[in-house]
Amino acid sequence: MGDELKGALIGLVSTIILYLLPFIDILAPLIGGIIGGYAGTKDAWGGFKVGILMTVLMIIPGVILATLLGSIFSFVPLLGAFFAGSTILLTILLVAHTAILGILGAIVGGLLSG
Repeated sequence: MGDELKGALIGLVSTIILYLLPFIDILAPLIGGIIGGYAGTKDAWGGFKVGILMTVLMIIPGVILATLLGSIFSFVPLLGAFFAGSTILLTILLVAHTAILGILGAIVGGLLSG
């Protein structure tokens, strides 16, 4: 489990860094998953576990961001709810994008390392 967690953290950090680059950001979870799967496992099943852990770890920053935006703008009646709600929706979309491409990339990375 330690190697999968290490691979998931490496994949998540590389995914977040690649999200900042234009034209590469759409494939960032795929590339990050390949890197994480290659670094953390030796087979496709381990790559799948790395991709699942990447997905779980990707939820944490989104929830923190939604909580911060909701608490910062909570004194404004409509704006606080709008920012918190839209941040939660964007988090769900981002996590779904990371989950699908990250798991596929981690499986490929696991196959490449084996």
